Amino acid sequence: MLKLCIRIVCLLAASLMATHALSQDLSGWSDKTVCRLLSQNPDNTDYFEEGVSRGLACASSTQKSANDDTQTSDNTEINVTNKPRGVLSSSNTKKQWNAYKHAKECLKHPTYAASQSLTVRLLSGEKFASTEWRVPFNNASISNEEIELTAAPEPFGKITLDETYGEQNQSVEVARQWFASAAQTLRLTNNKKTQDQFKSVLVDWATANALNKGLHVSWGAKPVDWHVMTSIGAILTSTALIADTLSSEERAIVGPWLNRLVTETAASHWYQRSDNKAYMRAYYTMIWAFMTGDNGTAQKAIDIYKLAIHDMRPDGSFPNDSQRGGMGINYNSDALSYLVMMAALVNTNTDQNLVDYTVDGRSIHSAVNFVVKSINEPSATNRLYAIKCPGSGDRWGSVESPNRAFIQKASYLMVYADMIPNAEHGSWIRDRYLSSEYINLAVNVIPQLLFYPSKLDPHFKKELSSKLVDNQPVLLDPLDQPTTFDGDYPFVLSRFNPSEGLMALGSGILVIKNGTINVSPKDRRLDTGPTKYYDTLKGQIYKKGNTSVSFDVNALKGAGSPRPVLFSGNINNLEIKGEFDDYFQLIITFRDD
Repeated sequence: MLKLCIRIVCLLAASLMATHALSQDLSGWSDKTVCRLLSQNPDNTDYFEEGVSRGLACASSTQKSANDDTQTSDNTEINVTNKPRGVLSSSNTKKQWNAYKHAKECLKHPTYAASQSLTVRLLSGEKFASTEWRVPFNNASISNEEIELTAAPEPFGKITLDETYGEQNQSVEVARQWFASAAQTLRLTNNKKTQDQFKSVLVDWATANALNKGLHVSWGAKPVDWHVMTSIGAILTSTALIADTLSSEERAIVGPWLNRLVTETAASHWYQRSDNKAYMRAYYTMIWAFMTGDNGTAQKAIDIYKLAIHDMRPDGSFPNDSQRGGMGINYNSDALSYLVMMAALVNTNTDQNLVDYTVDGRSIHSAVNFVVKSINEPSATNRLYAIKCPGSGDRWGSVESPNRAFIQKASYLMVYADMIPNAEHGSWIRDRYLSSEYINLAVNVIPQLLFYPSKLDPHFKKELSSKLVDNQPVLLDPLDQPTTFDGDYPFVLSRFNPSEGLMALGSGILVIKNGTINVSPKDRRLDTGPTKYYDTLKGQIYKKGNTSVSFDVNALKGAGSPRPVLFSGNINNLEIKGEFDDYFQLIITFRDD
């Protein structure tokens, strides 16, 4: 009897010790021990969470195994309510929220939730040929006007990256701008000739296997470079807008090429999973998934959205992006923009409301509230969590005086307001962004135009429609007579951001002849580089004065390098504008005297 009691006591003690072991802090355990226990107990959330927080390969493979089980293409049932795997404990969640308090500079703190790759299957051309694609956005257009696309850049294979924070590759940017412009045009008209022109370029790029080397940075897990990802996003978005018109032969060519680009983008991951870049690649992956009918991959992207809500602070801020110095509220807004677009994709393709996903009162509504607060009180809001960030965010602003470029970019809030008609800030959003034409580098098309074209303001719709006709090149008669706008226009080149105001960078004389634009060799001044860069300025004037100019220019004095900037505006307003980056707007102001 005594021996039996001793055995019972020992069993109870062992049980209590095991329970304590599972509930205690596992940070003191070795990586090998965590992986061994996870391999023996793959469903144990404590072991899995610890492995994820350390970025261990065993946790990644466990996650991949779980993901592969769900990757059954369109046989997978989309679920927007279930709790995803990898949710942090309450203790680690709060540690992540408060990590900025103990860091010497941004992101220099322990990783509580390491980023994970998204797995996308590589399929054959035969498979793509046999499966029709669909447009994952609201498949509607507002015109049938034939619009001739500008000459497309030649496809290129190798990319030579400048990995300095904020720098861009010229070829990549030219490609991004062209495909983004094409996407905007394809959204504004469903004219078959315009679509065929685009598809011809798309097939050429796919046949050349463009963007096949140099996509990845050299640091960390070697993700695809952010700027390269925006270019891939432009290609993907423009393709998705005409996906249902591609023939089986075209899909057989374009499918494997675009599949490779999306797969490399989806596999990219960074130090933390709460990162605007991770949400951007999830948004692109979701476009691909719904376009090709791969619900399993779409579900993975949905789970990333859910984890973002779990990781979010109670006030709606994102714990890592909000701490990034002078760009804190900018990157925080970027993170929300991709989540809003993902929620709209889910709603459009499944009729389910991902925006309703809530964790302890936190939801995407909380994140919108924080961004609205950031717009109204940028400095005070940035100071809540931003800390010095010399390696990135402080290049474009400071903790006390943050970059405010996100205020224009927040036009994605119109998509949120359209999804939630009675949203708390709905009226405020519509008043501010009803006619916004600002296009985020990573979204490529006016956000509302992608998902809710029928809800566009009638006057805004008319203005966009008229540009389809206005933006036709000036047609010269056989005698090559000068156009109405021919002449010399002295100009001033300036840069602008809300923090420092307007700063002159140079001047010269704009020459318009027979509808084409360039710069006179006389009276040139450029403070940010040799005046020879004015030779790269080329443009076109259109029937009613709308103007489009491309110019390789640097906005920085004594730093940076020239990059291609697209300027647009109407000559009658004597001003055209372009975006150098997320911080500086460039303005060419000229006169006709």
